[in-house]
Parts: sequence; C-alpha cells; structure tokens
Amino acid sequence: MNKSAAFFRENNICLDLLFLSLKKLPFAKSLLLVFLITIASNINLFAQSDEILVIRLKDGKEHIGYAMYDTATNVIVIKTVDREFFKVPLDEIDYISTYQEVKHAPLYKIPFPCEECEFACRKYPWYYMLELRGVGLRGNKIYYGGEGVLGIRLGLFSFGIGGGALRIRDTIRIPIFLHFKYTFSEKCINPYIFADVGYVFDKLVWKNKIKPSFNGIKDRKNPIMLGAGAGLDFVLNDYLDISIDAGYRYFLIATNKNAPACYDPAIVVGYDELHSVFLRVGITF
Repeated sequence: MNKSAAFFRENNICLDLLFLSLKKLPFAKSLLLVFLITIASNINLFAQSDEILVIRLKDGKEHIGYAMYDTATNVIVIKTVDREFFKVPLDEIDYISTYQEVKHAPLYKIPFPCEECEFACRKYPWYYMLELRGVGLRGNKIYYGGEGVLGIRLGLFSFGIGGGALRIRDTIRIPIFLHFKYTFSEKCINPYIFADVGYVFDKLVWKNKIKPSFNGIKDRKNPIMLGAGAGLDFVLNDYLDISIDAGYRYFLIATNKNAPACYDPAIVVGYDELHSVFLRVGITF
C-alpha cells in the first residue's frame, strides 16, 4: 500500500468495512448505525487529518495544512494554513508527516547566523572607540607588549590617540601614536584596515631629552614608528567586539653607539632601523 494512503487509513475508520456492514442490515437499522457511528467518531465521507501536516510532493513543493483523502479517486485535497486549496493525486506525493516531526521550517527562510540578530550585531554604534590589544612582533627576534587606542567614530571611519609598552631589544619602548581606522561594514563580522604613525619613547630618549621634530624625522634622528595592517572585528553585543589583526611596522629606535675617539671611545645616541611584522589580539569597545 502507498505510504501516503496508509497514513490516512491508520488514523481513520475504514469506509469499506462500514459499507459492507450496512448492506447486511435493514434500512432503519442502517440509518441508526450511521447516526451512532457519526456521533461517536465524528467521521467524514473522506478520511481527513485532524492535525497540521507537512505534505511534500515529488516535484519538491511542500504544503502545510490539513488534508482529506478521497479513497475512491486516490486524490488528496489540501487546505493550507493560508486557506488555499489544492487537489493532488496520491501518486504525486513523496512524503507526509506531522508538522511537529519536521526538523526544519519548509516555508520560511532560515537567516544566516547573526545576519539579522539584534542581540549580536551592533545596532547603535557608539560615537567613541576604545581598543585594547596584546601585540606580538617578529623582527630579527620576537618582541611583545600591549597597547590601546582611545578615539571617536565618524561612521565607518575612526581615529584616535594610542599608546603602549613594547619590550624591544631588552628595553621597554613606549610608542605614542595617531591611529586611523576604516571599517568596511557594520555587520557581525567586520573587516577593517588601519595605519599608525608616532613617536617612540624610552629611557635613553628621556635621559638625553630628545624631542620630536620634523627635521629630526627627515634626518632620521628621531625615534619613530610607522605601521599599517588589516583585521576583523567579531561583534559580541552592542558595546564589545573581539578583534584580531596583523600587519607591518617600521621602527627607528634610539640606541647607544660607540663614537671613534683618540682616547676612550665616546658614547653617543644613534638610531637603528627595525622592520617587523605583528599580530594583535584584543577587544574593542
């Protein structure tokens, strides 16, 4: 027997047995029997489902609603939850199930995770920005440290002032820099690019009272930092992202140099170049 027909036959009284019984009874007793059975079981001339069904056709279409099965013509009449009616031959039906057994919602689009979820995507971006990052750098050796930025947002563009502490060549260096950032979207996962330019302080700079100057930068006699990179913000809620980025940084750092002299070598301030790639992980408010 076809599975679709069996679905209705298993849930309703068999009409053929009923008609066979009526033929053997007098007319008045037959009417009384029909009346009693109708009252007791609320039977219809068609086998009708009492719950919402999911009916999948062989051409891939699906209907959700109530169904009546005509045993004489092997046709199912479907009344959908939208009050539309369809007549479908039984041999065109691929599968019938109760709505509760279906593992997905056939008539509704399931959105991509977090694509439209207000709880996870920043609905009202803050006008200010705070970034906190752990930094790992790879030059001729591996260096590490931390840094932060405080700034403002102007739509997708943001900028601010940053500072940090990096351990480079066994000395704590403190970069103070301008930070520029552009974010390409305002969804749950947002790619961005950024650039940093600033001045690097350390104990040698303070001891020799070296001050930032454009001429010093031009003559490469000022400790500076230049960098750029790209990354991703993973939005957690209205006020917090997890961020990861990578890029390149150039340092010109102050070091002690031995100057040639007629007697004891003199110690002077010199500058060394450091080219590095970096990886940063942190949070953004």
